[in-house]
Amino acid sequence: MHVEENVQAWVMTKALESSGYFTLKLRGVLPRMLGCVLIGGAFFQAGSWLIRDLKASAIALLYQDADGLRAALQISPRSPQWLHQLAVVHMYDPDEFEPDRSQELLETAIRLSPYDASLWLDYGRLLERQGRTAEAEQACRAGVALAPRHFQPRWVLANLQLRSGNLAMAYDGLAGLAEANPDALANIFELVWRSSGESLAGMLAFVGRLNAPSARATAVDFLAEQRQFAGAITIWRNLAGAGGIHQSTGWSLLDRLIRFREWHHAREVWREWPSREALKPLVWNGDFEKPITQTAVDWRAESSAEVHVRQDEQEHRDGSRALVIEFPGDSRVHFAGVTQYLPVEPSTRYVLSFHHKSAALTAGSGLVVKLQDPTTAEPWWMSQPIKPRSQWSEQTLSFVTSGSAEWLLLSIERLPSSGLIDYVSGRVWLDDFSMVPVETNR
Repeated sequence: MHVEENVQAWVMTKALESSGYFTLKLRGVLPRMLGCVLIGGAFFQAGSWLIRDLKASAIALLYQDADGLRAALQISPRSPQWLHQLAVVHMYDPDEFEPDRSQELLETAIRLSPYDASLWLDYGRLLERQGRTAEAEQACRAGVALAPRHFQPRWVLANLQLRSGNLAMAYDGLAGLAEANPDALANIFELVWRSSGESLAGMLAFVGRLNAPSARATAVDFLAEQRQFAGAITIWRNLAGAGGIHQSTGWSLLDRLIRFREWHHAREVWREWPSREALKPLVWNGDFEKPITQTAVDWRAESSAEVHVRQDEQEHRDGSRALVIEFPGDSRVHFAGVTQYLPVEPSTRYVLSFHHKSAALTAGSGLVVKLQDPTTAEPWWMSQPIKPRSQWSEQTLSFVTSGSAEWLLLSIERLPSSGLIDYVSGRVWLDDFSMVPVETNR
């Protein structure tokens, strides 16, 4: 294939674009004329080099395969770029696999451009494939030394060290990467987790090298998603001196534990979670003063096409907000969109109380407050159906938990009635939920 004919027009165009215009005004002085001759010769030589390199670039770009790269090297045999690319082809392409040729090309490219970190990294990869692990690590270290603040060289070196079993060095390097590149934390944790054979001990050994509380908080989330709850709790406990990060990570961890129905672990975290008030209110945000976060240990309040749920700042018992549930006017409404998990002690007596009022609420609304065991879904207690009340009214319940109870699910529900007519409309406001222990019978 005569590649020069295919690229000649492109090469000449680029050469003309790069040359510009050069004008000298001679005044008949011989030294200046000699200078012009020398400068012109230099520009001519530079132009020939430029045209040669442009030809090589055009060939390599137009024919992006081994033949194109070999043709480019015939025109520009000392180009580290084309030497490098052809070496990579011989390293990975099954049809062009020639590791010895790849090594020869890479070593030539390194002699021509010894400060190119990418050359040293690929040289290290090649040496590792040849079983020369110690030399491979030296080559990768050379790449890191040339670009110490770049992610890729350190990532390649750490991967090599993991594969060779040098875990301590690999973890040290990856910890430095995690501190400098927080956006890569998920990939780094995934690498450590998989390379350790999904070993919790290996993961904890790596996390112990992290200094930034935010990085360790991300490790808590990662382990929780892997359902390694004991490890996640251990790391979370070590964040105790990190203030707000400990608090927010604990909240997120609690939500995951409850979502995965890990009731005992969730109880551990709740007992130690520091951001609750001294009395640890068992109903969180029971006065609805804080925005609802839609997490398991706060209210989950979800509207539907038949029922609208929101916080109301216009009508409230105390404070500045209450929860309002609006029924636009539908029949056979089944609603259970307001829930919260409550931590409890076994064999303990509690009193649950709440306040409610309504406007234009149909009689027999069917709206109730219910407690149930989340492990069995059996109801423990259900309030009387909320009746139309224009003034705030209180309902209370005293009950004793079972000998194995750790959590209760509080829900506000509306169940369809069995009658021929089942229609509900109006608004119900709820406020000041509270649950407190009153005595213990063990």
